Amino acid sequence: MAVTGNRADSGAGIFGFGGLLTIADSTVSDNQARGDGGGLYLYSPDITSGNTTNITNTTVSGNRAMEGFGGGIIASVDADVNVESSTIVSNTSPHPGGGIFATGFGTVNVKNMIVSDNTTRDCDLSNGTITSQGHNISSDGSCGFTQPTDQQNTDPLLGPLQDNGGPTATHTLLAGSPARDSGSSDQAEDQRGKARPQDGDGDGTATDDIGALERGTVPAPPNAAPTITPLNPDPGSEIRDRTPQIRAKVTDDETNLRAKNIKLFVDDKRKSAFSYDRSNDKLAFTIKAKLEAGRRHTVEIEATDGQLATTKSWGFKVKRTN
Repeated sequence: MAVTGNRADSGAGIFGFGGLLTIADSTVSDNQARGDGGGLYLYSPDITSGNTTNITNTTVSGNRAMEGFGGGIIASVDADVNVESSTIVSNTSPHPGGGIFATGFGTVNVKNMIVSDNTTRDCDLSNGTITSQGHNISSDGSCGFTQPTDQQNTDPLLGPLQDNGGPTATHTLLAGSPARDSGSSDQAEDQRGKARPQDGDGDGTATDDIGALERGTVPAPPNAAPTITPLNPDPGSEIRDRTPQIRAKVTDDETNLRAKNIKLFVDDKRKSAFSYDRSNDKLAFTIKAKLEAGRRHTVEIEATDGQLATTKSWGFKVKRTN
């Protein structure tokens, strides 16, 4: 099942009321809620009912809660939500818990999960509980993944959401991903229907990968360095504006870059107040102090995807005006 491109006040992808909901082998992507739950809004008010939501082998990616909580998933439950062998990545909300926001008095149980690159934080709580059952990866420390087999503050090294085989889009595991051969799944297949586990490192032992996709013995695609394309001012140009806007396109084919992966320098001085829009890869910075006229000025941008780095420098001149 693919649930993509929907708009709603809450629960733009899926609104689950009352529990007894099962989601498996699915992708919930690019949905947008005005309020809570860009991808999924799970609501179960009665802890005595035994209503339980189970999510397995599912990718929740690129969803957005415009003004509310839980860009990926909000679980407002007094019952249990079980999420296993799934990937929650690149979801956004203006509040903490861009990936998972747990509220109510129930528990979100997570196992063999990737929760990564969600803003403003991967996870957050309000009376709710997120309980790790082991073998989870998060890109920050907000989810409370503290079991011995968990990995916090770790980049899972994921590819973009795309067709990697099977009926729904997934994020593949790049070469060197810490999710490979470090999991433990109760599922016999991954999201695409590929058998779990596979021997991913050739040591003769088949071990589960963490997340919705089992990479297996197929070599991961090679990583490529980010690319940086100047947009404004043009390299070598002469301009009259002494407070120009510096603009560039900073792109990485395999991963979703964030502002923290990028450094900007103007005339060898680092600038931190730039914006970076991941939806179109555009970097922008407006110079406030007037540049000196009659001289050449330089821009340098450094970007890293965690494995490879790229640096791009260019110059422009500010004309003297009478």
